[in-house]
Amino acid sequence: MRSSITPLVNRVGIIRHIRLTNNSIPTSMNTCAATRLRSFNHTSSAGLSVFDFSRAVPVPGSRHVRSRGLSTAAAVEVEQPRRRRTLKTKDPIVVTERAAIRIKEILQGDNAQGSIGIRLGVKRRGCNGLSYTLNYAFEKPEKDLEMDSSGVTVFVEPMALFSVVGTVMDWEESELSSEFTFTNPNSKGECGCGESFTV
Repeated sequence: MRSSITPLVNRVGIIRHIRLTNNSIPTSMNTCAATRLRSFNHTSSAGLSVFDFSRAVPVPGSRHVRSRGLSTAAAVEVEQPRRRRTLKTKDPIVVTERAAIRIKEILQGDNAQGSIGIRLGVKRRGCNGLSYTLNYAFEKPEKDLEMDSSGVTVFVEPMALFSVVGTVMDWEESELSSEFTFTNPNSKGECGCGESFTV
C-alpha cells in the first residue's frame, strides 16, 4: 500500500510546483497531469480517499487561476478598460427668450452685417465700479468663451467671466425705456442709476 501512495504524492508535488512557477499552464500538460491524477483517485480498503480535489489547498500567488474539480479550464479575470467621465460645462449666463428675440433683431440690422453673434464683457466705469458692455462679434475671439443660449451665439470675454457667472440676461420694455437687464448673483451692490455694479 505504501508503494502506491508514494508515487502519487510525488505526482501531486510536481503539479503543485508547476502551478507555483507558472500561472499559465499549457493545456496539453494540464490535461495529461489531470488524466494521471484521475487514474489514482480511488478509495483504499480502509475507506480513505487517496486524493480528493474538493479538499485541495489553494496555491498562493495564483489569484487569476481557479480550479473546480477535475476541470482543466482556467477562469481568467479580464480587466475592463476604464471609461473616462466627461462633465458637461454649464453656461456662465442664461439668455431669456425675450432677450434672444431682441438680439436676433439687432443682428439683422445694417450695422451687424457679417456678425456671428454678440460679445459680452465688463468695463470699469460708472459710479459703482463695473458696467456691462455689448458689442458685435464679427469673428470668434481667440480666448473668449463661446456659448449658445436660446439660439443666440454669445462670446464672453475672459476678464468678465468670473463676474457674470450665473447671470440672467433679459430684455425689458416700458413706456419710458427699453433695455437689456442683467440679474447677477455675484453683485454686491448697484448704483442708483443701475448702470454699474460691484462684485
